[in-house]
Amino acid sequence: MADEPRRQQTIDPSTAEILEDLERKRAEAQLPVQERRKKIKARKKAKSRLPGRVNWDLPPALKERVFSIAEQNKIPASQIAAFLLYAGLDLLEEGEIDFSPYKTPSESPRYDWNLEFPD
Repeated sequence: MADEPRRQQTIDPSTAEILEDLERKRAEAQLPVQERRKKIKARKKAKSRLPGRVNWDLPPALKERVFSIAEQNKIPASQIAAFLLYAGLDLLEEGEIDFSPYKTPSESPRYDWNLEFPD
């Protein structure tokens, strides 16, 4: 019987997430009260920041430029990016800049266009 092949068990991602959450709560229950409160506070703070978070795919060179400017000026990179977005959107809305020359047809059913930037 020891040589019989065993079936591999797969767990649904949502079930795995629930199990991980239960395990985390169980581990936290073992912590001293002070440390437990710290973790709860940190988790609430992280959750409150979620509405302002975005994930964008950027060319590595662009990301490096933003991080370089941030480092030179001792400002968080996210604030540099926000500043540049505000400034760029203002220029776009005022008709000062136009992204039409960068538009190329998209193969995605969701979008008509992509923007291609020079290197």
